[in-house]
This record gives sequence, C-alpha cells and structure tokens, in this order.
Amino acid sequence: IRSFADFNARLRKKGVPDTALIEITYLCNLRCQFCFNPTHEAIGEMSTKNLIFILDELYRAGVPNLVLTGGESMAHRDFFTILEECHKRQFAVEVFTNATLIDKVTADRLKEYPISQVSTSIHGDNAATHDAETCVPGSFDKLLKALEYMQGSPFPVEIKCSVTKQCQEQLRGMKAIADRCGCSIKYCLDGYPRDNGDARPLESQVDEEFIRRYNSEEFDGI
Repeated sequence: IRSFADFNARLRKKGVPDTALIEITYLCNLRCQFCFNPTHEAIGEMSTKNLIFILDELYRAGVPNLVLTGGESMAHRDFFTILEECHKRQFAVEVFTNATLIDKVTADRLKEYPISQVSTSIHGDNAATHDAETCVPGSFDKLLKALEYMQGSPFPVEIKCSVTKQCQEQLRGMKAIADRCGCSIKYCLDGYPRDNGDARPLESQVDEEFIRRYNSEEFDGI
C-alpha cells in the first residue's frame, strides 16, 4: 500500500466500507431538544456479547475505522469493555460523547487507548443557552471540565455544534472555547427528525437567511 488513497481504493474494490458507526446504546443522560433519539432509555438494546460479535464481523470484513456512539456512548455499562475489544482488533476508534460523564479519572483512562479522536458537542457559548438545549442544568460546566481534563491527550478532541436558532449568534463564542481548550470545532446547519418520525427537532433549525449569512464573509475565519 503506497498511500491512504491506495488503501481506500482497495477497500472500495472489495466493497468494504472504510468506517462503521455503531450506536451501542440508546441511553443518554441529556435530553437535547433537537436529538434524533426518541427514547433516551436503554430499552431493546443489543447485548454486549452481540456487540462483540459485530466487532468480529467487521474485523473479518476488513473495516478499519469504527465510531462508537449512542445515545451517550459512555453511559453504556460496558463502554470500556467494548473499547478494549475494539483495541484488541486494532480498529481505529472515534468516540462520540457529550463528555458530561468524563471526570479526571475517566479522562486518564481514555488516554490509555489509541483512540483516533474524541468528538463531543456544544450548544452555546454560555450555560444558559447550552443547558436550555440539553434540558439538564450544569451540563455546560461539566463539558468545560471534561475539555480541561482531556487537554494534553494523545488523541485529538473535536467539538461539534448542531447550529440551531437558539445558538446561531454564538458561533464565535463557541470557537473561542474550542481554541482555549486546544480543540477543533465543526458546525452543522442541518436538522433531522427523530427516528420515530417526530419532526419537532426541525422547529429549531436555522432559516435560509442565516444560511446565507453563514456562507458570506460575515463568518469568515470560523
């Protein structure tokens, strides 16, 4: 294999995806208003044994990259067991998490694994906006503490923002937080209905006027 492009070309030739995203749990400790997850409870989930079976299937297929998500991936009772099994199979693993369950001990434990990236979410540049979106008071402060604990990690940390009408004027403030914590940041302007067809999350989606502004010089640099 001469290059990353060559590697991807070989995967395509075999019909093998380069990445598999696994929702390991529906359970989540937040209640984000725009979330596509309709339950937030650990109901009807695959067992850990069956999740590991899926890892074996993906390994045999030659899939190199995994994304562990939820719900809140780190709320899964066997999260670190699953992460260890991914490591044994030499997957490159990205973890999607709201980061509110990451304390110093947990952050140090994450650093023991060759994780390719940790991706978390922010919903405003202040507690009032962020916590109004998550519907859980204190979630903004927990996020900031988690970002502090993960500074100096061997893996990159990326912050993602699902831009809504509530936080659309706070993009620069959120980028400032990311810069201060040594993280990259990405914005998503798309909204999605919940998996059960509930379209209420679309009510907070940004309008065409903001999209026009976002793509103009007004938001250069972010």
